Amino acid sequence: METFCPDASVVPPGTRVLAAVSSGADSMALLCWLHSLGREVIVGHVNHALHELRPGECALDEEFIRTKCQSLGVEFHAATVDLPRRNGHVNEVVAREARYQALAEIARQSGCPLVATAHTATDALETVLLNLMRGAGPGGWLGIAPTRPLEEGIDLVRPLW
Repeated sequence: METFCPDASVVPPGTRVLAAVSSGADSMALLCWLHSLGREVIVGHVNHALHELRPGECALDEEFIRTKCQSLGVEFHAATVDLPRRNGHVNEVVAREARYQALAEIARQSGCPLVATAHTATDALETVLLNLMRGAGPGGWLGIAPTRPLEEGIDLVRPLW
């Protein structure tokens, strides 16, 4: 993991951190890495309840993460967000904003000043390419930042980036 996370300083020792975990490989690696560092980790999982896209899998994802957290002795919180649909589709931007809002709420309730996501350098490059394809100006070259404020008193960090 150290190869992928050379700078653990974004999550200082003694700081409670909410790990955003989706059940994907990257976020599960983030959870295991933070736990191996001995950080005070709390897991936040956001269930988008997109049952029509993945029938039955949303509940299985949540249970998988809950079970992993129990095995690690890590506190687990889940939130379900109901996303508005337009012509049967969910807007990606709306989904992301709802996810971050839910994670910020869990962080606030859990006393976590940091929310860690499992975005990687590959995700950052993908964002730059998508921005350029959409015709973004010079700002499109920036992609996603490794850290940014999520809301007052809570920062979003991407230690795998």
